[in-house]
Amino acid sequence: MRRYTFDLLTPRAKTAWDKAAGKDRGAELNAEAGRHFARVDHCYRVILGRVATALVAKLSDELDEVLAGYAAFKRAAAVLDFEDLLERARALVRRHDAVRRALGQRYRHVFVDEFQDTDPVQAEILFRIAADDSPPRWQDSLLRAGALSW
Repeated sequence: MRRYTFDLLTPRAKTAWDKAAGKDRGAELNAEAGRHFARVDHCYRVILGRVATALVAKLSDELDEVLAGYAAFKRAAAVLDFEDLLERARALVRRHDAVRRALGQRYRHVFVDEFQDTDPVQAEILFRIAADDSPPRWQDSLLRAGALSW
């Protein structure tokens, strides 16, 4: 295996095959070994994929429980976290056109520093506020001239 990875190291033994069986037979044996290695590597990757899928499923189940507990805690404490604020802001500008238009009139120009660090939820909020329209897909928004820059 390669160091610090799960990749199998491709054998490089042509010279050893040539020494052990002669040049012609060594080349044949090396090619056969290469075919066997390719098959083993394929099976190994299939197994890794299945193990990874099973781990992700198990972790997802565990994480769902943790997230449900966190959501219940927030409800009981009557608090919102940053993600909740983003989700609610997105829902507001997505579902209430009057609110979206009012925000667009209030904030005629929005400059976003480090736009590459903006996540899709934040981008949708910005695009919807800066748009003249409200298409189902925010990526299809027609932005007002100069309303959004980065």
